[in-house]
Amino acid sequence: MTSRDEFILYLEPDVHTTARQWIDTFITSSSSRFYPTTATKYTCHTSMTGFFELPNDMTVTQFIALIDPLIQKQEFHSIPVIDTNPLLVTKLDTEQREKPVHLLLPVSVTNSYHEIVENLRRVCSDRQIMIRPKKINHISLAYWDEPEATAEQHEAWQSMVNSGIFEKMEETARTEFQSLSNPRDWHIVLYRRTKKGRQVGEPHIFAEQARWKVIPRPM
Repeated sequence: MTSRDEFILYLEPDVHTTARQWIDTFITSSSSRFYPTTATKYTCHTSMTGFFELPNDMTVTQFIALIDPLIQKQEFHSIPVIDTNPLLVTKLDTEQREKPVHLLLPVSVTNSYHEIVENLRRVCSDRQIMIRPKKINHISLAYWDEPEATAEQHEAWQSMVNSGIFEKMEETARTEFQSLSNPRDWHIVLYRRTKKGRQVGEPHIFAEQARWKVIPRPM
């Protein structure tokens, strides 16, 4: 392992659930059906942390041993809930016009999931591991964050946005997800990013390091 290895903690529905399969299919097929976006670099998930690195004197096994008790002792009283009505987030552009920037599915979780990340951040701060907690509140379907895209690619994307690509994707997602039920099985997963997809539409490659099934306990 080198200092360039990046890790991240995800909360994700089981790959065998219908909702997970439909959402993954929507994301992966978006490149050919609409246009490649940054969301197509990933699979269905909601981030619990941002990317982080381990110190050179810590192995992955040691890190898993550090976080495993935090997850094992946490009491979950409910599973995450996906709102299958897609939300199109907008923001004001330079001319004060509302422009769509992010298509997502809202996700609701209880404080238990945030407590894990906060406990992890606290434990890791003493070990020089910088954990950046995330909101754990959505699954991304489409957005644009491509710092290495060419000027032509940025222009092409803006042209697609002006032509209503976000609205088309929102309508398609609303139709395809309207009958989906909430996944019953969820996992917290630690991944290592083994290859960063730098080109537009090029997926990142992740290697699973550890997995914990979310098991709700009656209150």
